[in-house]
Amino acid sequence: MIRENTEGLYVGVEAFIAIDGDPKAVAQSMAIVTRKGCERIIRYAFDYAVKQGRKKVTICHKANILKAVSGLFSKWGKASRRSTPRTFRPTISLSTPAP
Repeated sequence: MIRENTEGLYVGVEAFIAIDGDPKAVAQSMAIVTRKGCERIIRYAFDYAVKQGRKKVTICHKANILKAVSGLFSKWGKASRRSTPRTFRPTISLSTPAP
């Protein structure tokens, strides 16, 4: 399993919002995802799979809920699938796995 943890919510852009005198009534986190970061982790996963003799890569995301940040990741997953060697045909599952 290869997991991306340098972007998204892991960038640490967070803040509190005061309401009715409570300075920490609401907590907010911002997910930041870049094309470069998505491409880097997806290419790494495909390269790793080839080196390990794997024939399948499954990319899991939450694009059904997080349309922008996970949608960008999903898009790059589809694009990377097209650029892999002919002998390696990864399968990409675009559904979110059950918890």
